[in-house]
Amino acid sequence: MIKKLYGAPGACSLAAHIALHEAGLTFDYVRVDLRTRQAEDGRNLDELNSKGYVPVLELEDRQMLTEVPVLLRYIAELAPEKGLAPPAGTLSSYRMQEWLSFTNSELHKGFGPLFMPDAGEEAKTQSRARVLQRLTWVDAQLAGRPHLVGEQFTVADVYLFVVASWTRFVGIDISEMTRLGPYLARIARRPAVVAAMGAEGLM
Repeated sequence: MIKKLYGAPGACSLAAHIALHEAGLTFDYVRVDLRTRQAEDGRNLDELNSKGYVPVLELEDRQMLTEVPVLLRYIAELAPEKGLAPPAGTLSSYRMQEWLSFTNSELHKGFGPLFMPDAGEEAKTQSRARVLQRLTWVDAQLAGRPHLVGEQFTVADVYLFVVASWTRFVGIDISEMTRLGPYLARIARRPAVVAAMGAEGLM
């Protein structure tokens, strides 16, 4: 079972934090300062994850899991009764994985230059355009469905919510997206989202 989640407020680790609350699992949240690379429990980020970033999920046997899509699937499968992932082997399960992969490679990665102080303005302009294009596509996909995988709320929705919420910090305007905006607002009201964001000082 899970022992600790190492994360940084508002970073992609927030997705795992929300998922843990959605799953109703017991865990300790350990804040990591990304500037000093030190966790609140005294451990160094590079010791926790040799790749050098959050989130890191520490299990009871001291094994470490990393990468947001992996953590989200793992958490969902620990609490199947919560319905955070469709049954394994179903088309819906693969659809969820499709969304996790899209969010990871096309959105999460796309925001990278926008949070890098040394990235040039041209690179940032190109990144904003690409992210906006991808989110416009997401907005279209939400036509006629409340969640990414149809009627079922899954960990894919959690990941997209966290990443899409970064738009307000980097000058990307999604106010005219008539589906994506209300979708994000609905998710923001979920008790698990409120709990995780509150614990990270984001409320």
